[in-house]
Amino acid sequence: DALLVVTMITDVEDDQSKLKPAGWYEAVVAAKGSAASVVMLAIIPQYHEGDPPPGCVTEKEHPDDKQRIRDLINLFTYHAEGDTCAPSYVPFFDQAVNLVSEACSSFIPQ
Repeated sequence: DALLVVTMITDVEDDQSKLKPAGWYEAVVAAKGSAASVVMLAIIPQYHEGDPPPGCVTEKEHPDDKQRIRDLINLFTYHAEGDTCAPSYVPFFDQAVNLVSEACSSFIPQ
């Protein structure tokens, strides 16, 4: 009877999993009971025009060529995406706190 907040931080794409994002989504919803009681957060590589920041892994393809983790979080109503190359993650987690608060305000325990 609690909100589930999943936070993923990675600078590599998942190309090992046998399931696709829709399968991951179904598994999370089945375990939790409702997609509305899940907040998905991900800090993942983003596409950068020109040279990436030094020592930073960026998304190599155009942003329309989505990552599997991005595909997953976008399936949930409450989701946020941050950039692994951001100079600070504070703005992302500020956004995440607001998102969790929003999700809590509409959460009805089962």
